This record gives sequence, structure tokens and C-alpha cells, in this order.
Amino acid sequence: MIESLPPDLVERLEELGRALDIEQSVSAYGGGRIRITDADRNEVVKNVTSEATQGSSAGSRQGQRSWSRSGGSWSRGAWARRRPAGEPGAFSSEQARSLYAAETRSLAQEYDINCAETQLGIWVAAKSRPLGSRGPSVHFLIALPFNQEIMPRSWCFAGIGNGSKPLGLRHTNFPDASICAFVKEDRTWDYSDGLVALVDIYSVWALRQLHNEVFGWWPGPQLGLGALYRKTEFQPNEFCGCSSGKRYRDCHLASDLLVDEQAAQAEFKRLFRTNYSNRNVPAVVLNAAQNRWRIWPDMRAAYSFRPIDPVR
Repeated sequence: MIESLPPDLVERLEELGRALDIEQSVSAYGGGRIRITDADRNEVVKNVTSEATQGSSAGSRQGQRSWSRSGGSWSRGAWARRRPAGEPGAFSSEQARSLYAAETRSLAQEYDINCAETQLGIWVAAKSRPLGSRGPSVHFLIALPFNQEIMPRSWCFAGIGNGSKPLGLRHTNFPDASICAFVKEDRTWDYSDGLVALVDIYSVWALRQLHNEVFGWWPGPQLGLGALYRKTEFQPNEFCGCSSGKRYRDCHLASDLLVDEQAAQAEFKRLFRTNYSNRNVPAVVLNAAQNRWRIWPDMRAAYSFRPIDPVR
């Protein structure tokens, strides 16, 4: 996906990564393209220089909603009926229309999307280009239940069709590899913020994934519970993941390395209710991407692999 990035886009990705890592404000526009907010652009170089000479004092911004912008039928078994995707907002049930018709129409003005209605909610597939039209496209598959006490469950793919594969595994949930761009308790996003804001957040998450692929580290604050998770996935120069605002090398790295492997595995299983090695996109979700959204997953089945907030 990233092998053929032209030098100017590599440079752009590096600039955006630096901005995210010092918590400069960014916004999504024009199909998911990420830019540094104009008011902050002149601060990036100054703050990066300060970061290098004085060390990081940046803290986590969890709980703040800072994302901004500019200008069917239900089948028996595991699959929804094979049918073309519907037009945004063109839903058959009153529940789907009242909850998601206006939202999907608004989303379609910003992103290339497909939609499908099922018995328990709707699916939205959205294409985003975080580095602009010449950069790689990523594809989000988003489950939006009618019961809005349940948070959306979403996956990201580097491509669709026969060669479809998940985009990265950093900051995806165990064991179903769904996007972990925020947690409900942080109040980063809820349904009242709208679907455009949700896909904007996912686009920034995808940009961080691309940065990690190219440069080998995750830019900006992150969550990371447990010694096994942190010492396996975090780089020393990254934020620790414990919300201290410190870099991992200056926070939990030394103590994590002292934790016995068996104890670390047991801690991970207690925290995540699964083993670290269990993280795979459910077959019903991967099949939808491989079939270019001509087949939509059973929403209950898609949620069942990670039994937190089960669809009912």
C-alpha cells in the first residue's frame, strides 16, 4: 500500500506525524484528507524543536472533542441478502430513516459511501484518502446499530476486492481487530456528533496507521493497558499509553520489562478477556470487503466475536 508513495507524500506524512505527536490540531476535509489546522501550522516547527531540546510535556487530550472540518432485508443464517448498496438515506424502515437518513446524506457529501439496511441497524462503507487524491485510499466498514446505547463497531481495509487486507493491527481491538480510535468513556465521540465526525476521526486514525507503517512509530497520545501490550507494541519514543503524558521510555518501559512473561500473559487475558495472539477480522466482515460490499455481514455475527456491547 505504501511502497510507491512519492517523496512529497512521504514528507507530508512526516509533517502530519510531527504535528500529531505534539498534539497540534488537525482537521479532515475533501474525502478524509488530513491537514494541520492553519492557526497551528506556524507552531509545528517551533514546538518540535522545543520537544527535541526540552523533552515532552504534552498530556493526553482524551475526553475532548477537537475534531473539526472545513468547508435491507435480514437473511437466515450469517449473511444479509445479496443486493446492491442503497442510496444514502434511502432506507425502508422508519427507524432507519429517522436515525440515519439525514446522517448518511451528510456523510455522502464528504465521503464516497455505500449503505445497507439490516434488521438490527445499518452498515456504511466509506472510502477515505488521508494523504489526498494521490495517496492511498482506505476503506471503513461501519456497523451502526439502531440501539444507540451500543457504540458503532468498525473495521478498516487497505483495499477492497480479492486482495483486501486489514490496515495495520496497531490500536485495533482484541479479538476482532475492529478500530480502536477512542473508547466510549472518553466521550471523544457519541451519536449526537454525527457520522461525518466519526469518519473524520477514523481518517486521522488511518493516517497514524500509515505513519506507523512508513516510519515505525505511532504519533501522538495512545492508550495501552498492560505490560504485555505495551512492551510488545510500543516504541520507546512513543507516548506511554497510561495517560501520564510521558514517553514510554520515561514511564512504564523499565517496569514492563521486569514483568514475567507468564504473568504478563495472565494480566492481558484478565484485561481483554482473550489471549494476545487472538486478533483477527471476522470472516463475515472480511468477506464483505473482498466482495466489494455486494454482500453485507450479519450484524449480530459481526459483534459476537467481541462480546462487549452485544447487538440485540
